[in-house]
Amino acid sequence: MVKPNLDNWKLNLEDIHWIENALAYRLQRLTMKRLIVKKQNSKDNIDNEIRHITELQGKMFNQKEWRRAKVGGTPYISG
Repeated sequence: MVKPNLDNWKLNLEDIHWIENALAYRLQRLTMKRLIVKKQNSKDNIDNEIRHITELQGKMFNQKEWRRAKVGGTPYISG
């Protein structure tokens, strides 16, 4: 396996947005394909790819830093 060169890893927010959209599109296509596939082996392969994509989406979501602006110097409280 190739060792990643993390020093030169440069993705901006737009790049990440495109990656997230591509993953969502692929997931949608796989889900639709899963409905029409007959062979169990093919269904298993699709299920594995769906699982891999959802895990990757979860990793990306968990690495985001969620911020909410303070209003008047006080933190936001929902409800």
